[in-house]
Amino acid sequence: MTNWDKIAASYNAVLDSRKTYVFSHVRRLVVESQPRTLLDFGCGDGLFSVSCAALIPSIFNYDISPGMLSIARSNCAPLKNIQVIDTLESLASGSCDVVTLNAVWMCLSTNDDCLNVLGSVMRVLAPKGRFIASFTHPCFRDQQFSTYKTDFDQRNYLSNGTRFKVQIFDGSRHVELEDTHWNFSAMSHQLEAAGFAIRRLTELADAPPGAGSPWTVLSAIKDDRLL
Repeated sequence: MTNWDKIAASYNAVLDSRKTYVFSHVRRLVVESQPRTLLDFGCGDGLFSVSCAALIPSIFNYDISPGMLSIARSNCAPLKNIQVIDTLESLASGSCDVVTLNAVWMCLSTNDDCLNVLGSVMRVLAPKGRFIASFTHPCFRDQQFSTYKTDFDQRNYLSNGTRFKVQIFDGSRHVELEDTHWNFSAMSHQLEAAGFAIRRLTELADAPPGAGSPWTVLSAIKDDRLL
């Protein structure tokens, strides 16, 4: 498993497509919802929240990695409407209009981990709230993109829970980590089990365009019929 505390600084230093393309798309979806309260679950360095700070009255950053939280606190310190929290228990049930989950899903090692995270999101999300998740596209893990490549064997596509190595780079910096494969079937089942209904799925192009799509962005809402 990836030691996020160990690689926090090097991971956040890489200017990969997550920051240049994914964040801008997710930010547009967040702004469309006009939330008063946003939780960025798995906030990393906190810069996604910084990009939203002028438009949202109250933002919470949370990450399981103390190393990531330390960097987020430093980056967000000048902004009074952003709070970096150590635990989700500090948030009341139904208190967040939007919850974002950027580049986290493929970092979850087991199906139970996925369900626990989605359950935590469900608890803090307001009744008419919106859940927005970005993740590397499961159908194209064997392709090399402009800032991302893996050693995933596409013959394992139906084998959910398969671990694979990842390299993220930007021409001058790189970092290595380990992810876990979840295909669209598994992710849709996890969402349904947690009580979510998918509303939008967007596949993002690489730059320059290559074979396939490196990132997917998913938007979902609470589905009362599943609760």
